[in-house]
Amino acid sequence: LGPPIAQQKEMKTMVRLGEDVKIQCPISGNPTPIIEWKKGGETIDYTFIRIRTKGRQLRIKKSQETDTGVFICKGVNGFGNVEVRVDLIVIGKLETILFIPRILSDMYTATYFL
Repeated sequence: LGPPIAQQKEMKTMVRLGEDVKIQCPISGNPTPIIEWKKGGETIDYTFIRIRTKGRQLRIKKSQETDTGVFICKGVNGFGNVEVRVDLIVIGKLETILFIPRILSDMYTATYFL
């Protein structure tokens, strides 16, 4: 028995524009904590259309550029609470075209003409 425990304090997640994304909040504890998700100080609840929470999971359907930002998941039980910061980056089609060749060129030291 004790306050919730965060397996990590910060997470970074990348998703391509238009794709669905699922993020697991890395908080556990005994008693099982209640998980709350926030973005920009606003609690994510049933009023959000594309963003849903279910237990420790946050699900975003058809990600948009406006989804990029900092999400906070907070675990609360009778012994205390803990927060984890989740940075979500939505990569648009243009960024994907520009990023991939650079990553490949770093890996293979090949030259790309963009």
